[in-house]
Amino acid sequence: MVQKMNIMSKYIPNQHKKYAEKSITKNSYKNGILLYIVLLTGVIFTQTFGEKQGGQLIFLNVQTICIFIFLLQNIANYYLSEKFKKYRKYFSMCLYLSAILAIFLMLAYISLLVSQSIKVFTFSSLLLIGIWIIVETIYLIIILYSTKTETMNLRDATAQFLLNGVSILGGICIILSEILNKLELGILGFIFLGVMILFLATFHFPRILKYWKKEPENNKNDSVYGNSIEMMKNKKTKK
Repeated sequence: MVQKMNIMSKYIPNQHKKYAEKSITKNSYKNGILLYIVLLTGVIFTQTFGEKQGGQLIFLNVQTICIFIFLLQNIANYYLSEKFKKYRKYFSMCLYLSAILAIFLMLAYISLLVSQSIKVFTFSSLLLIGIWIIVETIYLIIILYSTKTETMNLRDATAQFLLNGVSILGGICIILSEILNKLELGILGFIFLGVMILFLATFHFPRILKYWKKEPENNKNDSVYGNSIEMMKNKKTKK
């Protein structure tokens, strides 16, 4: 248990620590709104000008409903987060989860470009999660090794290598998709980019986690007793 806590405390690489310590602000919720506005624009455009029928049309309708719901959720988060600060942990978690789900909604939208969209989306989602698990496993092994050797430079280098590696693979697949006119390669490219975003999102999770940590009760007691002692001292001084 202690070893697990030690690994998690060293999870964030140095180059991402300043981002992991940032608070969730109204701009964070605004970015969530903008993201889902873009997604909603895409599906509405396809609904209006696309020629989807049967299963593909149902799949598109489901996407549209999901995107609309998450857009409303982010708008609610934006307006309510400041008014109900004691519930900020729920608002921040909803924002984080909606950002993660946006990756899969984008993948679902791209899957509409090929036949058997639902099967392609299901397989692509499983592949994305599988590659992400592999990337996370490699990274955790490196953290464990770095913790034992007490040198975290390898951890930082590995994090950057993994982020850059999957991004480059994604870019190569997308370029090859354009050259060879194969949409499957484009979807594979987006899968790699999705893995990169998902891996990067884990470095931002502490921004959400800090809202779920309980404030130490000692602080409240200390302040009460501290004030009482200070008052007693003042009375003695006056006497």
